Amino acid sequence: MVRVVSGRGYIITYHHLESVAPATAVGYDGRAPPVGQRRRMVGGAESLVPVRWKRIIVLLGVELHEQADLPQIVQTNCPLSFGLGTRERGQQHRGQNRDDCDHHQQLDQRESAPLLFWCQPDHIALDFSNPLPAVMSIHPKIGRREFLQRGGHFAGGLMLASALPASALAAAGKRFKVAAVITAFTYRSHAHVILENFVAPYLFNGRWISPGMDVVGMYADQFPDGELGRAFAAKYKIPIYKTIAEALCLGGDKLAVDAVLSIGEYGEYPFNAKGQHEYPRKRFFDEIVSVFCRSGKVVPTFNDKHLSYRWDWAKEMYDTARELKIPFMAGSSVPLAQRRPPLELPVRARISEAVSIHGGGLESYDFHGLEVLQAMIEARRGGETAVARVQFLQGDALWKAADDGLWSPQLAQVALDAEPNSGRLPAKELIRPPKPGDTGTPFVSHGILLNYRDSLRAIVLAAATGGGINWHFACKLDGEQQPRATSFYVGPWQNRNLFKALSHAIQTHFRERRAPYPVERTLLVTGILDAEMESRFQGGKPMDTPQLNIRYAARDYRKMRELGASWRIITEDMPEPKGIEIWSQK
Repeated sequence: MVRVVSGRGYIITYHHLESVAPATAVGYDGRAPPVGQRRRMVGGAESLVPVRWKRIIVLLGVELHEQADLPQIVQTNCPLSFGLGTRERGQQHRGQNRDDCDHHQQLDQRESAPLLFWCQPDHIALDFSNPLPAVMSIHPKIGRREFLQRGGHFAGGLMLASALPASALAAAGKRFKVAAVITAFTYRSHAHVILENFVAPYLFNGRWISPGMDVVGMYADQFPDGELGRAFAAKYKIPIYKTIAEALCLGGDKLAVDAVLSIGEYGEYPFNAKGQHEYPRKRFFDEIVSVFCRSGKVVPTFNDKHLSYRWDWAKEMYDTARELKIPFMAGSSVPLAQRRPPLELPVRARISEAVSIHGGGLESYDFHGLEVLQAMIEARRGGETAVARVQFLQGDALWKAADDGLWSPQLAQVALDAEPNSGRLPAKELIRPPKPGDTGTPFVSHGILLNYRDSLRAIVLAAATGGGINWHFACKLDGEQQPRATSFYVGPWQNRNLFKALSHAIQTHFRERRAPYPVERTLLVTGILDAEMESRFQGGKPMDTPQLNIRYAARDYRKMRELGASWRIITEDMPEPKGIEIWSQK
């Protein structure tokens, strides 16, 4: 199913139809009606038209606003029902949900009447620029060049086919050209495990996904010992440029790519006095934006992990992206992992307390634990209402806070025990205060205590590295006796395969020019992380955070999540590929 969010839309078709029934008018209120049914819509009645086809290519022109969806390519194997017509539709901005009444027009019925879709499938999008001047029909026999010339420069396209050939995207438009700006490319680095899903098909939810994109330029900030970037670039014929600007302009003077990957993780970079790893994400962003400004054009951009180690820089990045209308995405891969056992919290649930647990180190894995927390609680009643206070806790201070009722070890134990067949000690023997005679490193190394402005209490706990855990979450809902809990399974080969889901989400962002989940999530997490490190630097002092008055509405990103089907194909007993080799369908 496909839904296009845009301004004024015009649709043209290129098709081989077996039959088309007549229609009179179309109504649309932003919802997806059941296929094959008729219902009353806002603004008037609609007429749904069953269509049988051999192949249909539909091109849609829209006047884009800053977060409009772009063209999409969809596969289907069964007849659907379509409404015929043009439409005008209200716009949706920055995750806000609102219904706007539509205007309706009578249709001049012709053989090549335009098709309006109410479907929402996985998307593969094309990238065009301006709206069509009017509705028009395209004869199936015209050539591709004339097809594009007559269509002019338009904002997007849809293709529905009983089978989607590998050349479908190129035939309907073009492949996306992507520039990669990275710190370093070593084995299992983020550059490695993301880019490998941009140069070859990959598994996502048990299906082979073709990225439909070409990495056409790369900039690497460092080439450390054991780096694999040069070999990877040579194998996939990716030029390596000396500057970020050259990589985005492909050696020319103007922006020459359709999207930018900014991967500022791994490499030899210093730690500051607070213990923050000074990755150059802000510098990368500034140089990317410089090219955009010089070229008079922006393209979708992805920033790996948190925006910056400094809050003021992160906020500047976010504000700049909004001001220039850059489709901007950032964040962690972990919220996209399979949830075991499955857990879907009710939308607008009243959550009183929540806990997230990770098994990694300070800052780098605290970020992932915070993103898991936010991903699970942001759709609560009232949406995200901002964070009022952040405190770093460790040692006796951590357990005193538990005694004072500021967080619940029992809820954390429920979260840890959610993982099936973990093989570890029961959680109550691990998440507990130290006892006389204990030796070795405590299982819980530190915590991040959070107070939200809507009175929600939460904590992110870091378990000892090597504690044998993945990622865990639990929460209490008002009116329920039993907590709800799950673990996040990242698949075989540690977390390498989880980046397939992240790559799929990034590619969706590039095609649709809209992040599958709000970048405000990562902005808020970046600010929490900076406040945590400041609290730690000041000996665990609670940090009031008026700067984190960040409110946003969640988006449903379930289509971006791995649900587990891939792990029936890639299993734990399969050897992980070495070097730059990519596991592929045999």
